[in-house]
Amino acid sequence: MHAEGRITRWFVWGLAGLLSGGLLGAGCAEDKDEPNIEEVVGTVESIDLAKKRVMVRTYREKRETYETFPVYVTDETEILINGALADMEDVKVGERAEGRIRIEREPTGTRFVALSVRLERSEVLTAPGANAGQSSAGDPTGESATGTGTNGAAEETETPPE
Repeated sequence: MHAEGRITRWFVWGLAGLLSGGLLGAGCAEDKDEPNIEEVVGTVESIDLAKKRVMVRTYREKRETYETFPVYVTDETEILINGALADMEDVKVGERAEGRIRIEREPTGTRFVALSVRLERSEVLTAPGANAGQSSAGDPTGESATGTGTNGAAEETETPPE
């Protein structure tokens, strides 16, 4: 009877271990499938248009230090400057940016993908194509004109002095 009690106890504990391990394991697998999304605030350190990568410097409270890391921009990334849609080409080094990133764990390391980026500037941006066909004569300063680039984004061009 004494040996029977030990076997029963081991069986119950073993079964409990398998069940809890199975449930915990299932929970971990589900967590891996869910994207890890974080809010980030930082400064644009460099921009690589060819690789669609922006180096961002941010303060990590957890580590109490500044870190610079790459953030990749995709065709689905929403970039807003003063609330207006913009392209990666419109972002400038040194700007303060806020955004949401998805953290992807890969066998080669961690990859940060921008979901949305918000920048605020003191200048007013014009929507792409809004000034199409308009000359600098309509500009009261006569100093610059806004044209449309090859990608349809507004870009500043200097008007030569007269």
